[in-house]
Amino acid sequence: EVPPPAEMSSFLDAVRVGDAVTAPSELRTIGAQETIEATLRKLGKHKILSLPVVAKGAASAHKYLGIISAADILLHLLFNEQFVSALEELETEELSIKDFNHDVESLLQAPVKSIIGQRSESKLVFLIRPEAPLSKVVGHFAQGVHRVLIGTNDKPKQHWLFTQSDAVRYLRRHLTHELVAPTARLTLEELGLAAGPKNMVSVSPKDSAAAAFQKLMSTRWTRKSNFDSTGDEKCVWDLSALPILDSKSHVVNMRRSLARHTKRPHISKYMRQIGTISQSDLRGIKTENLHEVTTIELDTP
Repeated sequence: EVPPPAEMSSFLDAVRVGDAVTAPSELRTIGAQETIEATLRKLGKHKILSLPVVAKGAASAHKYLGIISAADILLHLLFNEQFVSALEELETEELSIKDFNHDVESLLQAPVKSIIGQRSESKLVFLIRPEAPLSKVVGHFAQGVHRVLIGTNDKPKQHWLFTQSDAVRYLRRHLTHELVAPTARLTLEELGLAAGPKNMVSVSPKDSAAAAFQKLMSTRWTRKSNFDSTGDEKCVWDLSALPILDSKSHVVNMRRSLARHTKRPHISKYMRQIGTISQSDLRGIKTENLHEVTTIELDTP
């Protein structure tokens, strides 16, 4: 990774993680023996993207086994032969939505702990003290981690999740700070993040969301790990987002949240438009809309 300029490093070193979030939300968890379906319902109910998985009987001690996200569940399904077969039959109208949901239901009855580790990040849990510098968390994020837990071992009920998005929001609020502004004004090329030709991994606006998410979560990159807790020299991560490009390599706008497609193809006009597909688009995913999230085309009007 490219180290941040000196001014930005000084800023990140000076800010305490606990001060970077003004009102941390309640930490919601899921028991290891709970089903994948129960996990999916809890994610959808609270419109969140991930849930720490805790060992049975360890609610007070918060023995974390991993952190499961909506992306972990979708990955589990998209690379399952039974799910893919049901999707294909649904798209060719050989299968009704009711029958599709029935076929998929059995896949969702496995305990959520069974899919921990299918992606590298799901088995990693980082607990960072609130007084730690923001630079420590950003260092994790720079290596592919999407979220960490903030808190201390002696106060498990005061833990909360801190994500990449939280860090970005905090920095955005301080773009004019004298230590942040010099870096914020630099281009990606000047930062060394867009230097030299690279192979672009992208998706087409005609791709189904299922195909796009399959590519998103099966395209891996490897980076040397600085995490003592992994025991591995290298960590393998999937991509956070993919650009949606047309045949002329132009970025194509799409709707912000595929999971909000409640009645295909009607989409709320209030949704923001972007030119990427990312794991954040799974916010609000539920068992009832799995077929819509995975079969809809990215350029649905």
